Amino acid sequence: MKNAEVTKTQFLDVAKKLFAQKGFYGVSIASISGELGFTKQALLHHFGSKEGLYGAVLEGISRRFLEALEEGPDSLQDAVRQMFEHMMREKDDARIVMRELLDNSERAEQSRKWYLRPFLDRLLEIGRQNSNWAGESDAEIFARVYQLVGAVNYWAISGPTLWRMYGEDTMTEIGDTFPEALLKDL
Repeated sequence: MKNAEVTKTQFLDVAKKLFAQKGFYGVSIASISGELGFTKQALLHHFGSKEGLYGAVLEGISRRFLEALEEGPDSLQDAVRQMFEHMMREKDDARIVMRELLDNSERAEQSRKWYLRPFLDRLLEIGRQNSNWAGESDAEIFARVYQLVGAVNYWAISGPTLWRMYGEDTMTEIGDTFPEALLKDL
């Protein structure tokens, strides 16, 4: 990999970590570039702006989701399981997705590109094929799919609090049954 590509990848990795921890508004260009020992100008050279960097992080998350879904889940259950497994491995992705969907009110007014939409649209397509939802409108299917996305992401990021609240034995048992309980009525 060329030096410029390595630098770009390093910026994306650090930005993903910081955006997950602090959200878009809690992170500065200086904090991202400073963590790597680069100047703000180096970051701006690669991404143009903080918004450009954030978009690249979101685009990477969406691409990874789409790639997993393109590998051929046979059902909505399989797609949700894949998403669950990914979010449990990549908790920063889960945090960023939740932050993007919840903390985006100011930027949404000006946004021209919706990086997570292709992923949500693909889940809607898969949801349309779910025989238990036959006859439901796209709005109803989208609402159900969006609830599943929310539940998976919320579970992935709320673990530390729940573990402290309920203890290891209880949470291990719940964690072992969570995906199947979520999918039970699909």
